[in-house]
Amino acid sequence: MQPHEQIEFELAIDEIKRNMDNHIKWCHAVSETMFEYYKALMDKGFNAQQALQIVIAHGINPGNANR
Repeated sequence: MQPHEQIEFELAIDEIKRNMDNHIKWCHAVSETMFEYYKALMDKGFNAQQALQIVIAHGINPGNANR
């Protein structure tokens, strides 16, 4: 690794560390959203396996398949 690349790498790591709390909060929000989507699908009549597969396909964008 070149010296300037090492500096850029270290700066990137510092940035990640500074933003870790916000990233963790975002992860919690995403997981809550996905779980609520899963529960809503089951409330509408999908079984657990079907609901899980739909959440896997759509992620946090209900109604938008990633495939």
